[in-house]
Amino acid sequence: MLILSAIKKNQKREFDRKLALVSGKLWFEVKGILTFIVIIFVAALHFNSRNSWPVILLVVFWWSYIMLADLLVNRGKFFSNNSITWLIGKYRAFERKKPFQKAMLLRIYTLISGFGILAFFVFMFTCIALAERTEGLFFLSFFFSTIIAAYLVYRYIRRYKAMIDDMGRLCDHIKAIREGNTETKLELDKDADLYPVSRDLNTIQQGISVALEQQLKSERMKVDLITNVSHDLKTPLTSIISYVDLLSKEEDLPAHVKDYVGILAHKSQQLKSLINDLFDLSKATSKNIEVKNEKLSLSKLMQQVLGEFDEEIQASGLDFRVSIPQEPVYIISDGAKLHRVFGNIIINALKYSLVGTRVYVQLVVEGNKAVAEVKNIANYEMDFDEETILQRFTRGDKARTTEGSGLGLAIARHFTDLCGGEFRIKIDGDLFKVELSFNACT
Repeated sequence: MLILSAIKKNQKREFDRKLALVSGKLWFEVKGILTFIVIIFVAALHFNSRNSWPVILLVVFWWSYIMLADLLVNRGKFFSNNSITWLIGKYRAFERKKPFQKAMLLRIYTLISGFGILAFFVFMFTCIALAERTEGLFFLSFFFSTIIAAYLVYRYIRRYKAMIDDMGRLCDHIKAIREGNTETKLELDKDADLYPVSRDLNTIQQGISVALEQQLKSERMKVDLITNVSHDLKTPLTSIISYVDLLSKEEDLPAHVKDYVGILAHKSQQLKSLINDLFDLSKATSKNIEVKNEKLSLSKLMQQVLGEFDEEIQASGLDFRVSIPQEPVYIISDGAKLHRVFGNIIINALKYSLVGTRVYVQLVVEGNKAVAEVKNIANYEMDFDEETILQRFTRGDKARTTEGSGLGLAIARHFTDLCGGEFRIKIDGDLFKVELSFNACT
């Protein structure tokens, strides 16, 4: 037999697997009862017939072989496939059909009911033992009831601990999604209490990933479109501006023609400014722009920008209250782009401030932060929020009574982000405040 098994090793392994597949379907209790029957049969055969050794050895060998093959192939399932596990499986299948809250309450009620049934049986056997004066029956019922109760408590605690661990993983996963990780999936066992929750969360996470991917794709297409259109418009616009400039230098033009040429010159420059804004915004949005960060004085830069707009400020009818330290406030940033940022903010204040009101421009150092603020009172009703006004082509003045493209603040925000700062807008009634903060350095 050993020689045959060594020669046909692969066939024997396949035979053992099929044998274990069949015997593994039997509960552990059934195997125990069958083993007990085999023992009784062998014992009866031995006592009734003295010449039954060959049959006894054959029966013992094959039953032992079947059980050993089952144990080696199925391993832990040899013991775990029992009536209790089957009942628990049926109970869990019934429990999974219930909502999570009701399933948890049902589990507690089931445990309490189990203890109640055990207590009833202990009480019943105690009464019988007292009536029959049989102490052994009392201790036997108490012993088995204690074992069953301990097993129920053990199963409940193990299940509860597994649920707590899964809940911790679920909370960590939600935190990861909040921080922007939408790729990693939460993998829980299908038998876990929180598996339906993890499955739904993974579905939501997948939807978020798809939506983000589509949004990013759409944004890239918008940026590419704006870049291409801006680039394509620049060449013909340059020609228009050149010919308008040549026309304006003609001396024998009638007065009304000169007026038309002046309007053309103004509008073409306005269009050029809009195209440049579009081009700069598309580059800033895609981060396809060179940033030259260096040490500079933010206070000096702000004073320089205000000086360049001095004529516009004097003609605006606004009272600019400036509070900028005389000593340098140093930061690490790109001076050219910050100049554009503060220029756009001042232009925004000049266009949309209520005539006769004050505009506050200040720079303060708070801890390790240099914070610049520009506050003004709007000349229109601000029925929008902070995020809306920062979108492209969005203007607070919906009537569009003033010139502008609605790109100024959007460019300022993107340029501030590229320069390593933070750009915030705060709206309180008619008060409009722009706040920029940078890491100060010495």
